[in-house]
Amino acid sequence: MFVLRMSTTTEQIKERLSIADLISGYVKLERAGANFKARCPFHNEKTPSFFVSPSRNTYYCFGCSKKGDVFTFVQEFDGLDFRGALKLLAERTGVALVDEPQGSADVRARLFAALESACAFFEQGLAGASDAREYLVKRGLTEASITYWRIGYVQEGWSALRDELARQGFLERELEGAGLIKRGERSFYDRFRSRIMFPIFDSAGRVVAFSGRIFGDAAEGSDAAKYLNSPETELFHKSSILYGFDKAKHTIRTLRCAIVVEGQMDLILSHQAGFTNTVALSGTALTEAQCKLLKRLTDNLVIALDADSAGIAAAGRSATTALSLGMDVKVAELPEGRDPADLIKESREAWKSAVRSATHVVEFYLAVLERTHAPLETTSSLAGRAADRRALRREAARVVIPFLAAMSGAIDRAHFISLVAARLLLPESAIMEEVAKYRETARRVQPTPVAGGALRGEREAAEPRPATAPTEREQLLRRLIGIYYWVEQDAALTVLVPEFARALRAAAGGDEEFREIAVRFIENRDTLIFEAERALGEHREQLAEESVSLLRRLERAVLSERYETAIAEVRAAELSGDAGALTEAMAACAEISKEMAELS
Repeated sequence: MFVLRMSTTTEQIKERLSIADLISGYVKLERAGANFKARCPFHNEKTPSFFVSPSRNTYYCFGCSKKGDVFTFVQEFDGLDFRGALKLLAERTGVALVDEPQGSADVRARLFAALESACAFFEQGLAGASDAREYLVKRGLTEASITYWRIGYVQEGWSALRDELARQGFLERELEGAGLIKRGERSFYDRFRSRIMFPIFDSAGRVVAFSGRIFGDAAEGSDAAKYLNSPETELFHKSSILYGFDKAKHTIRTLRCAIVVEGQMDLILSHQAGFTNTVALSGTALTEAQCKLLKRLTDNLVIALDADSAGIAAAGRSATTALSLGMDVKVAELPEGRDPADLIKESREAWKSAVRSATHVVEFYLAVLERTHAPLETTSSLAGRAADRRALRREAARVVIPFLAAMSGAIDRAHFISLVAARLLLPESAIMEEVAKYRETARRVQPTPVAGGALRGEREAAEPRPATAPTEREQLLRRLIGIYYWVEQDAALTVLVPEFARALRAAAGGDEEFREIAVRFIENRDTLIFEAERALGEHREQLAEESVSLLRRLERAVLSERYETAIAEVRAAELSGDAGALTEAMAACAEISKEMAELS
């Protein structure tokens, strides 16, 4: 059965790939006893709380509670489903994937297969379209790049792709679900016609969508869109995918910097010029999901969009999102009227210079505003100079203050507040006041999810319900169960298991109570082991002393809870006037008090 084959494949991958080796390729690991630790790649933190266990091939973060194995790590980090992670890790370890038996593939697998077949169809179409290929070469692409990025072409026609994929056994509903065909009044027809086709890949390098540039006779005098992208599908979510990310992620991690451009041609020429840490947007500004994807690899962004008003505005929107996540954002200034593709084609050195001389987004926009307004020294009258300065300050407040307000780091914000104040010849207190007002306004209008899925302002948000704090007994049980699991699975400590188990059963209140505890904590076994290792892994000599101390505290906590229960029974008996129950309850209190005194 396929399930058995899949299980065999995953086990082979785990045998060949240590989780420490995998994760060290994403974040810097430091030795912590038998484990490794690092700053968590899934949330912002200054002190390492992310732990990796080579012996169990698992990881756990004490800050955000993310945990798992090599597959869950790749799924979380690269934003893949399990099959995508399986494909990526199989390629890395050299494990051959066994094809699924016909008919057992799930819906997503069928969509991936349809998109892959469509990509091959488009590639074959480009091989026979010399004019389209000539256009790409004229734009600066090499034959190697055309092949590497799997660029294709589809001729004018209503059903060429649909007919070919139907011949391969794909159903119309599958092709529609993949975004390849559209439903017309009478029948389905191809979504893409007479276009140069750029496949869009997910983090594992699988085709999930297409972007088609109109070409040929259809482009002449046509009102059709110059670029047509796939619609949102189960596999393609425009806001969470960056074009070229699958090929750029390793260089981004190595260089600790990502370059963001706008279109496919910009990206391919940038990679062709050696800047393989470049990713591309698809006609929109960076979203929060895309920024988080990049932030897992680097905190440094260089935004290099077209040097027109739309490109500058998009760069600003992208920068605001990235700044809010604590990223350092620079903007590369391109010559007026040039996009990255044009600049790279003319001079690789010019592109290199633009990227290397990129300035922080705040400084970039201040410079743009200063150029837009008449230089103060060229204005003849004092009144004219004052008006120019006031106009510049008003524009700076509109454009630059949002960047300062978006910054998540107080030190960075203070630095740039000082810089802006100096450039605008204003006191820092004035800039700080404007930033505070902007942040307060943004906070008030920030939508908050409430019951029923509605959104309302923060002032109207319902008060959160306080979580019930764990009792002292529950906290002690958690720590002790963690030590028990750790001792049980550590070869050097297993001799302690019987004695420790007996002591824990006794301290917990008996066998029945212990069984209930074990069932309650079994799902968190790995987490509890990490907690025990974190506390005692480097101080094993203290294990016995720490365990005895915790067991004694647990016994006292159990007795304390029994005493409170007995006292409540005494009060209830007094209120009811039941003399027999009162005598029994008071005797229980005396017995528990005696046990507590013996423990002291």
